[in-house]
Amino acid sequence: MDILEKENMLRLIAFFISIYLLTQGLTFADDKSMSFFKVEDQEDDCKGCIKEGSIQSIGLKKKVEEIEKETSGSFTRQDEERNNEVILFVDSESPFSDAAVNTLARFKQDHPTWQCKGVMITGLRNLKEKLLQKRSYFTSDIEFSIDINGEEAREFGITTTPSYVVIYHGRKYKIAGQPHLDEIILRFNK
Repeated sequence: MDILEKENMLRLIAFFISIYLLTQGLTFADDKSMSFFKVEDQEDDCKGCIKEGSIQSIGLKKKVEEIEKETSGSFTRQDEERNNEVILFVDSESPFSDAAVNTLARFKQDHPTWQCKGVMITGLRNLKEKLLQKRSYFTSDIEFSIDINGEEAREFGITTTPSYVVIYHGRKYKIAGQPHLDEIILRFNK
């Protein structure tokens, strides 16, 4: 026998041994006497378990109902708050605009579920210089838009700046000046 025949014989023997070991492993896994594969008698051990979607323990059932009530209430409150919005209208030349933007930025930090937007009312004259002077508005974590010639302000009926439009539970409220937004919203709840 030469070397090639010996190598082929060794490969053939290794193949048969691996097949034998694999089939022995499969029959080992199918063996019904192995305790970790047993399925019988499981139902007898689970008398206190949840069966078919029902809860056996009355105390457990009450706890589950309480948790469901609490979580559903918090989700609906969050959904209601997400629909709430504050829109701030500022004039690029008003000395009170900076304070109003800071007030809205603090409000947004305290109430992250509220949508907060800003609208800067300005004309086309010296627009570049006005935007450069008020660039802090656009970096204040509030989405700002520019209202050329006050078209959007007229749409909301804004005549003075700074003014807030608060959309709370589907109703719109216009507030002029420098209010404390948290106090205003508490008044809406009453």
